[in-house]
Amino acid sequence: MSETYLIQVVVGFNPDGTTNTSSFLYLQGGQPAPDKLRVQVGDHIGWVVVVNSQFSRTTPPYKLSFNTNAGGPPNTSFFGVDNLAVPGGTSDFLQVRSIQDSVKWSLSVDGLGVVVDPDIQSGNDEQAALDLEKSLTAGTTDPTYTVTWNISGKSATWQYGKTGTAYPFPMNISFGDSIVFVTGAAAKPYVVFDLNRQTTVWASPSSFLNSAASALTPMVVRDDQDSGKDFWFFFQATGIAPSPEFNMHVQ
Repeated sequence: MSETYLIQVVVGFNPDGTTNTSSFLYLQGGQPAPDKLRVQVGDHIGWVVVVNSQFSRTTPPYKLSFNTNAGGPPNTSFFGVDNLAVPGGTSDFLQVRSIQDSVKWSLSVDGLGVVVDPDIQSGNDEQAALDLEKSLTAGTTDPTYTVTWNISGKSATWQYGKTGTAYPFPMNISFGDSIVFVTGAAAKPYVVFDLNRQTTVWASPSSFLNSAASALTPMVVRDDQDSGKDFWFFFQATGIAPSPEFNMHVQ
């Protein structure tokens, strides 16, 4: 059975202006990509690149190059191509074609140059063990937390489960937690995370790229890269002024 992998590469900037890079491997859930990803023939691999600056999050054009080894000749046998130019966003998913091979891939971002160059290996009898996230089906069990938006009072509270004592913000969240939002009769309510205020790698606790989500859908915390940081959010709904901002602290 073939697998599909998505490698998300996040490029940030250090105080001195140099870049720093993190890469994350996704297979039904997120874990840091290993130094050498082991795959099987028939598997598919795609990439997405995000560049974070102080006030923006962009998905610029980038180019992938595939070589036999670092500085070695191009490798056209592993994916059938030795390079892939992407105008931005998610690349095409390339199929692994080599029964047993190793490829060195490098990624160049327009204006930044080469930002990452790890390995991929195929043909190993034992695939790299991926500690996949536990199955999380929102709505099938009681949520970890319920967050209630008091529209008239311009406030919000949180509580454990569906019932119990209501507490003021902030609230602590952890990977795997599920959150249900109660917004009263608000039309098309949304939960919006403030990218200008927070310094997180992820845009929201549940999404790497999307900073807004419907408040009618339970949210599952999938972010495992922002421990110790805060997500700042507000409620927004048609015909109603946005709420003040509240914060969730990632444990």
